Amino acid sequence: MSGPSSRAALPRVLLVVAQYHPVVGGVEKQAQRLAEGLVRRGLAVSVLTGRPPGTPRREVIGGVPVRRLTYLAEWKFGPAKFHVQVLAALAEMWQRRESYDLIHVHQAHWLAFAGILAGQRLKKPCVVTVHNTAARFDLRVLGRFLPGGAWMGRYIACNADRFVAISRAIAEELRAWGVNENRIVYISNGVPIPARWEADKAPARRALGLPEHGFLILFVGSLRTHKRPDVALAAFRLLHREVPEARMIFLGDGPMRCSLARQAALLPGGAVIWAGQVMNVTEYLVAADALVLPSDVEGLPLALLEGMAHGLACVGTVVPGIVELLRHGETGFLVPPRDAVALADALRTLARDRSLCVRLGNNARDFVRGHFDLEAVLVEHIRLYQHLVAAEKRGAATSCHVVGQV
Repeated sequence: MSGPSSRAALPRVLLVVAQYHPVVGGVEKQAQRLAEGLVRRGLAVSVLTGRPPGTPRREVIGGVPVRRLTYLAEWKFGPAKFHVQVLAALAEMWQRRESYDLIHVHQAHWLAFAGILAGQRLKKPCVVTVHNTAARFDLRVLGRFLPGGAWMGRYIACNADRFVAISRAIAEELRAWGVNENRIVYISNGVPIPARWEADKAPARRALGLPEHGFLILFVGSLRTHKRPDVALAAFRLLHREVPEARMIFLGDGPMRCSLARQAALLPGGAVIWAGQVMNVTEYLVAADALVLPSDVEGLPLALLEGMAHGLACVGTVVPGIVELLRHGETGFLVPPRDAVALADALRTLARDRSLCVRLGNNARDFVRGHFDLEAVLVEHIRLYQHLVAAEKRGAATSCHVVGQV
């Protein structure tokens, strides 16, 4: 298929995601980057999303019109509220049916069910991006979490026009779920590639009020069990015995915060820094030396991609998603899941050999530039949208031949 054609031929996209802004995780961040990037390239994109407390029902963010459904955060009757949100989403999609040509839902959950139903009724293609694998595979979670979710999952698997798999592991999960090969397209997450990389960390650290010297490690993600911040902290405690000038910053928040803080209190003051949920993640990436991601499960971790793009030496676990990014000894280090000793050993190696740290970071940045550049990801999405809308008009949305098809 040729590249995206003239602006007149660009489809109008309704992007649907459970939460859009404020950003709380990788799914939301990737959805926002996609929406704003598509707008920059001339597409008309609008967002339909849930409504956290205190947010307006309508606003424009980064040039993208956002409409929020009331029921996600404000209805308090347990899982039943998501069934109500399906109805609310269907009503919004029907009311706005003349304003879009294609529906793109992030995560194969209840909103994907609504998007596919609306698409079939309105004869508009529906694309579903799957963001998680293994125990957190979208359709598996839907079946466990929501009454009737297993039936919804089967419906989604059988009726989405295309699934976007952000990793090879997710594509395998979809095949195992019975999704036809010609309905799976591999388009990875994408990140902006920094124009410059500063070897001198001191200015960035001063700006953040951080110590200018010492080995600075980042953990970026929610403080939840599957991300294993407890393993990151245990490894840092081992490292700190031998490298007392090391510091660790946790960017993110979650239910494990209090228990982690109690463990961190055993270390000298200032050794562990709790930054919480921050909007300026990039500033911390510029300031840091290394990034750790000891997760039990990942789709294609955006935090790791961003760390690599900023030239950080990264250490991750041998799990699907992470192993698609890190090549041990080349673009970072890989360690077994839940192994704090192995993680501490890897960090000790980096802290004691700064030239190795820089070399791994440079290799990681080059790897991301060649395979996960956001601009290339935007082009692939536009090609997919154009193909599906044209096929729908021909009444033949049955096959897909785009760059990246699995």
